[in-house]
Amino acid sequence: MELDMMGIGERIKTRRKELKLSQTDIYERCDITSGALSKIENGKTTPSVIAFYKLSQVLECDMNWLATGISSNMQKSNICKLEEDLLNGFRELPEDDKEELMGLLQLKLRKVKKERDVTAKSSGLMGTENGDMVG
Repeated sequence: MELDMMGIGERIKTRRKELKLSQTDIYERCDITSGALSKIENGKTTPSVIAFYKLSQVLECDMNWLATGISSNMQKSNICKLEEDLLNGFRELPEDDKEELMGLLQLKLRKVKKERDVTAKSSGLMGTENGDMVG
């Protein structure tokens, strides 16, 4: 598999922003220069193995995801392709779009819960054998 330098840089930048870290925070913690981090994030160069490892530690993600966009945790779990695509797409969104999607998800989950509660409640009112109303 060929590594995409631009993709690596984008994932580093995206994850850094998710964690609300500045470039200064990153290069100080990873012992790399500000210019080197900028070149990495812009896809002009790849980090050394040591810097790559430090970046994964500071960014709290695995090296495989940084390199390929596919998490080794995803490979071990039983998530489907749709879930993987959702997660990878979510990670690429700006923070305000992520918050908007989370709001939509909460609305949808409340709707599903309400529908389940109504179904369960109507099922609980029926008698066991001949469907007579209870109560």
